[in-house]
Amino acid sequence: MDKIRSRILFFLAILLLAACGRRSPVYRVALQSLPERIDPRTNMVNIYHYINIHLFYPLFEREDDGSLSSQYLDLNSSIALDKSFKHFQLCLRPGAAFSAGDPIENSDLKTSIETTHEQDVFLPRLSEISIDKGCVMIALTEKDPIYFDHLTTIRSAVVRFRKQDDPVPIGLGPYQVKEFSKDRILLTASPGRVRGSFKSVEFLRFSETIMTPANNIHDFNHLYHFPPSGQNTKCQTSKAIYRMFSQKKIYR
Repeated sequence: MDKIRSRILFFLAILLLAACGRRSPVYRVALQSLPERIDPRTNMVNIYHYINIHLFYPLFEREDDGSLSSQYLDLNSSIALDKSFKHFQLCLRPGAAFSAGDPIENSDLKTSIETTHEQDVFLPRLSEISIDKGCVMIALTEKDPIYFDHLTTIRSAVVRFRKQDDPVPIGLGPYQVKEFSKDRILLTASPGRVRGSFKSVEFLRFSETIMTPANNIHDFNHLYHFPPSGQNTKCQTSKAIYRMFSQKKIYR
């Protein structure tokens, strides 16, 4: 009986994993306003945060176990250079690229750090910043033992504007901007290892005419139930079950 139950659970896990691999179609969200220009470093309206977190990763991310991770950096060489905690070195990971495929350059990283310091009053002032030996070298005016923790906000995202007046930069995140207008922003899931929860996310400027059941439009607060990227709890549980029974080799 136990063997039969194990096989049933194993096959259920396979079915759930198959469902997890399929992303849902477009998810429509209505916002009171849409930005005239997308820039996570300068967009000060809180509601624009819902757009930014789908397009960009911060320079560092805090994991559940308290450790720091980064989609951009080689963490083995991105370190504090001395015990004064005034001098830091940030090095891009090999092959680091934006979602559109453009390689991320040290100049992109340097510019983003400079802009982050200009916009964030809680960061120490920069004494000096330069590119040396393939890394960005940072000197602060005062000690900051938790400097990397301060770079976990969306403002620290590395972006590049191909032209100075472009309304949308390229960045690294679960989604890319496919269409952009004053009343509508359409995001599509990025290819590769960075996967979004939906194939597309559509942000619409709120109006009474669009808020009909047929349009299937959600309140922006619903986005909290769907992380911009990564798998939900059911998918993680399915993977755990699959691994557990695979290791038991129940077919032998």
